[in-house]
Order: sequence, then C-alpha cells, then structure tokens
Amino acid sequence: MLVGLSMVSSLALGLAAIAQEQRPQPDAWTHTGLTEQDLPVQLRADKAGKVRTFYTRITGSCSNGQPRTIGWRPSSDGAPARFDARGPRFAAEEVSQRTAADGTYSHVTLRISGTVSPAAASGTVRYVARYRAPSGYASTCESPVVRWTAP
Repeated sequence: MLVGLSMVSSLALGLAAIAQEQRPQPDAWTHTGLTEQDLPVQLRADKAGKVRTFYTRITGSCSNGQPRTIGWRPSSDGAPARFDARGPRFAAEEVSQRTAADGTYSHVTLRISGTVSPAAASGTVRYVARYRAPSGYASTCESPVVRWTAP
C-alpha cells in the first residue's frame, strides 16, 4: 500500500508541477474565481468570448482512501485539451497517458465545461485518474463533478 501511495503522490506532484509551469501570468486571465471546493479557477477568453485556456485545481478521492488534489492547465506535451465552443458554452477534455521514469503508468482524464460572458463564467470540472506501479499495485482517483464560478 505504501508503494501505491507514494506512486500516486509523486505522479500528482508531477502533474501539479507541470500545470504550475504552464500557467499564464495573472494579468492574462479574463475570469478568476473558485470551485465549490474553494480551489482556484482561472480562464482566458479571447475578444470573441471563446475560452482559449484555463487553470484549475480539483480534489478527488482515491481507492486507497486518500484525497488527491491535482492542478490542470491544458498541456502542450502532446496531450492538449480539445475545446468545443458553441455560443457562450464551452467544453474541454484532456486525456493523458504517461509512463514515469520509475515505470509507473498513469491514465488521467479531465473534463471542464461551462458558459462564458464578458462579465462572468461558470461551469463544472471533473477528473478520473488510474495509476499502476511496476509492482502491479493499481489505484484509481476520482473527483465528483465540481461546480465553479469566475466573475
């Protein structure tokens, strides 16, 4: 169990570090707010009102009983989020599959959706993550659907 916990922890820290490195500067955000978990959500929309990027953090629970908070900003490492926008509504999904240097495999799916206007944005975010250590230990972490608002 300890091997699995450290595997999940190191992978989550890696995802958070990647997300932190890719965050645009605060002056680039057009909407900043909180999730219902009191975690940050930030979006950048273009002049036409389409969401171009975002950053958020979300907490889920893992099969080992531990909570796991991950940061998410669409990556530029070959697994970018796919945006879909229709009018003021938008949605994005990112699926990331990686094998770490220690052989730990991860498969993470993140989804965000919402509406955006010049004055505010709101929606939901969710993640599901599956991890497998070289020893065969497997763990799943999953968040609930979490609401967010960004005035």
